[in-house]
Amino acid sequence: MEKFVTLRLPQNYVYQIIDDLTERIQSWKATEEYLGMGFSLHGDFIEDCSCPEEAGFRSQHYETIKKLIQNQLESQNAINA
Repeated sequence: MEKFVTLRLPQNYVYQIIDDLTERIQSWKATEEYLGMGFSLHGDFIEDCSCPEEAGFRSQHYETIKKLIQNQLESQNAINA
């Protein structure tokens, strides 16, 4: 069973986390493309990874985290509106 954590952060910190996750997603997408095609349209930074499948999994993992944070932020903003 997963354990959940509740954090209280200033809103601008949360937006910074979202920005950083976006950069990680782009980096892993670039890695996936580079390993699969030999070049990338998503960026120049390539992560240390051995196969495009692993890179794709990591990019999706960060995307899931980002969406969870964004959904919680939107819910909180709706409550406070």
